[in-house]
Amino acid sequence: MWESMCISGKKAYVVSALALWVMTSCAWGDDKFSIGLGVREYWDSNFARTTDKDAEHYTLSSANLKASHRYGRQQWALGLRGLRYDHAERTDLDTDFYDGKASWRSTWSHRFNTRVAWDRMAYAVDRLEFVGQDVVARDDVNVQVNYGTGDRLSVGVGARQSEQRHSNDLRDSLDFDEEEIAVEVRYQTAGKSRLSLRLRDGNRVYPTPSSTDPRQLDFDYRQAELDLTWVSTEKTRLHLVVGRFERDGDTNSGTGTQAEVEAQWSVTEKFALTLSVNRSEPAVGETSDSPIRVDTGEIGLRWQPAYAWSVQTSARYSEQAYQARALEPARDEEVKAFTPLAVVYRVSDAVHLRLDSQWVERRSPLSYRNIDYALASIGLAMQF
Repeated sequence: MWESMCISGKKAYVVSALALWVMTSCAWGDDKFSIGLGVREYWDSNFARTTDKDAEHYTLSSANLKASHRYGRQQWALGLRGLRYDHAERTDLDTDFYDGKASWRSTWSHRFNTRVAWDRMAYAVDRLEFVGQDVVARDDVNVQVNYGTGDRLSVGVGARQSEQRHSNDLRDSLDFDEEEIAVEVRYQTAGKSRLSLRLRDGNRVYPTPSSTDPRQLDFDYRQAELDLTWVSTEKTRLHLVVGRFERDGDTNSGTGTQAEVEAQWSVTEKFALTLSVNRSEPAVGETSDSPIRVDTGEIGLRWQPAYAWSVQTSARYSEQAYQARALEPARDEEVKAFTPLAVVYRVSDAVHLRLDSQWVERRSPLSYRNIDYALASIGLAMQF
């Protein structure tokens, strides 16, 4: 409900997709407890992300824990996951880190409820962004107060406090702290379609400015959003989010647009199609790469011939715009990504096998950023 669009550039790294798979879905019900283990082998044809291809084989291991408990009108939930990277050649990049989430939801009356939540997202950066070892971790603490029955009209107010930290000291100029308050009015129909109007007001502070970059990255922001979910039939679903923001700072200033449209169509019981387009305008300093605008379109197909088998394929095209910097001109770059095959086999409800393949091409006016690579992986996940 309160995820900020105006400051969150989407990370298109394979690690993000892997994270969703290794922590296999297990709905938090009234009282549940589970642990999971996963391991995945990767073969990257151009791990160094250079014009002279330099391959690497690495292993990603994971362990997770999930628990939830309900007592009366109170519900608690906790999820933690640890990850470990081991590289065959570049052992200096071996690293481990964790992410997770926790929440406490209280239903005080038929119309009044509150929620306190903590979310931590962490990932190892891609070599195109930084050549050394670096793990980015972002922690968000959200407090929400909602009035309404969940159907028809409801109103909510919330506050969020966030911090992003880099494990490498050379990147601490990209660390930031953020605070936000938000108000939302939501209307939901009996058919589960939903319309929300949301207003945000916040600020971001970079506590450790770079000694070599004179730019001041701190800024205040305001954003208005429209969030629509339209369920026309049992087989079709459309989700639209459009936001206009204003940033007030030295480097990060001006107005912009964030938008995302996703259409899902279950053609048959076994075949589904997903189409999506989105635009984001990340703040300078969100990553070291820091494009000022990213436009992306994606199509995905999923076929499930049987309960035990799921087959997917997808293609993504992205245009990224960059401002002029000290050693780089203003430019536009193109990124094409194709996943010809992603297969999941359910050995049982607790054990899954997965095989993935991906090809990525980047085209840029800067010759050293003209790269392509292929990625293949095979993995095993267990949830008990």
